[in-house]
Amino acid sequence: MRCDVNGWIGRLPVCEAVQCVTPARIVNGTFSPEKEFYSYREVVRYSCNKDVTLNGSGELTCSEDGTFHPAPPTCVWVECKDPVIENAEFVEGSRPPHRYGDSVKYSCKPGYVMEGTSTLTCLLNSQWSSPLPKCTSKSSIKNTWVHKKG
Repeated sequence: MRCDVNGWIGRLPVCEAVQCVTPARIVNGTFSPEKEFYSYREVVRYSCNKDVTLNGSGELTCSEDGTFHPAPPTCVWVECKDPVIENAEFVEGSRPPHRYGDSVKYSCKPGYVMEGTSTLTCLLNSQWSSPLPKCTSKSSIKNTWVHKKG
């Protein structure tokens, strides 16, 4: 506003409450609470249907620009293939189908030594957390060591 010889010129500013409209829906999932409008800083929580996993933030907040942040998550199908490790034995963990967060542990059969990690965890990209370990014959490791030394 500006003051001149006749007084204040212009309109008084008006403060309006920030509101967000209903956030985006996601395939194979839902959010709550479900309303037509949300107040500034109000949070919605996303969840996925059974057998699919949330990829992204499960909580979105109504921001001062009138939109929800961050972007809505997606619901993804996660299934890691059952590990096939030659000369190894299953010790403990999940059984197929292996879903997000499931773990398996293996050990080598007698006479073999493990190279790599014995415990694997199923990740969001349907891959195991580490390359599959290898079980190498103790005699082949001994022969390689003797050959290199000699």
